[in-house]
Amino acid sequence: METVRARYSGDRSTLFDLAAKSGLLTILTLGIYRFWMVTKLRQFYWSAIQIEGDPLEYTGRALEKLLGFLIALVILAIYLGVVNILLTFLGLSVTGGDPLIAQLAINLSILATLPLIFYAQYRGTSYVLARTSWRGIRFGLKPGAWGYTMRALGLVLLSIVTFGIMYPYQHFKLSKYITDRAAFGSQSFVQEGRWTLLLKPWLAVWGTIIGGAILIGGLASSGSGGSVLVSLLGVALYVVIFFVSTRYFFVAFQKIWSHKRLGETRFTSKIDPTQCTMITAGGAIMVGLASIVIAGLIGAAGYLLGTLLSDVFTGSVRLALPVGLASILGYLSMIVVAFALSNVLITHRIMAQKVGSMEIENLAAMAQSQQRAREEATEAGGFADALNVDVGIGV
Repeated sequence: METVRARYSGDRSTLFDLAAKSGLLTILTLGIYRFWMVTKLRQFYWSAIQIEGDPLEYTGRALEKLLGFLIALVILAIYLGVVNILLTFLGLSVTGGDPLIAQLAINLSILATLPLIFYAQYRGTSYVLARTSWRGIRFGLKPGAWGYTMRALGLVLLSIVTFGIMYPYQHFKLSKYITDRAAFGSQSFVQEGRWTLLLKPWLAVWGTIIGGAILIGGLASSGSGGSVLVSLLGVALYVVIFFVSTRYFFVAFQKIWSHKRLGETRFTSKIDPTQCTMITAGGAIMVGLASIVIAGLIGAAGYLLGTLLSDVFTGSVRLALPVGLASILGYLSMIVVAFALSNVLITHRIMAQKVGSMEIENLAAMAQSQQRAREEATEAGGFADALNVDVGIGV
């Protein structure tokens, strides 16, 4: 059977202009333009992914995302309000008025958002798939948000009680739950393989975290290592954990996608996890350095402008205006530049690696899918937006 390789054709300069303008408009509109920004970025990335010369299409609309966000905010406000009232009543009743324990009970409301985060992940993924199509055929995801939520809570608890060693089981099972409910037109996806595929790469992460924590904790408690040495080891451990954990997620992507099928169509990812890890790390360093430099230059320009404008003022206003204007312009420019560059230097390059390394066997079987009914927007991923849950490009 013929094997086809996907292609990524995004243009960096177009992406930078889009991300910079969208980021700036989002700031100027106090976040309202964010829904248009997310929509435009998804349209850019989706259209850059081509299979046999035909691009994916993202048909989501910014307005339906905004309305879904507002609906989700109302529901979240009611839910968290009720939870806070119940926890406050419980805390006062059980503790007999002890303010410390009562406050502890109230703080448990933070945990009440955890089920909503998993619910938002599933619903947000459902919306993105429902608004994605190829050759006019829509993708989709069957209902199952609460089933996903309950499984996720149980799997997180399992990871906690096993001190993180069972995290790959959690990762694989949640991915499988979504994949087995996803579809392209009339054909359903199936996640094959076992969770042990992820165990070996995860042990490198787990061993680094546990071993590093024991080493640093032992040095700190024994006093044999000075505070400078402990601090340096802490920084080194953070860097190593970043590298091994980032590489783990690329390895997981490779193994999970290489065990997916859609009917008689099979997928194989030949992504290079080490190369993608270096792209992520190098991109993050470049984004940080460039953002600081540009923020400094714009901040200096703002200071000079503020100095000129301050001539019409006297007293404390005349002193504060240059500093205030420089700080505001520098901070805002840093946000915009960091967002635009992270898209170009990290997201864009990682997308090129993921898509360009994807091989599709028996694409003809996939092309035989029949159209599926268009799903209603409902809250249009509004819970994911309200809880800032990442479910796709641009979120």
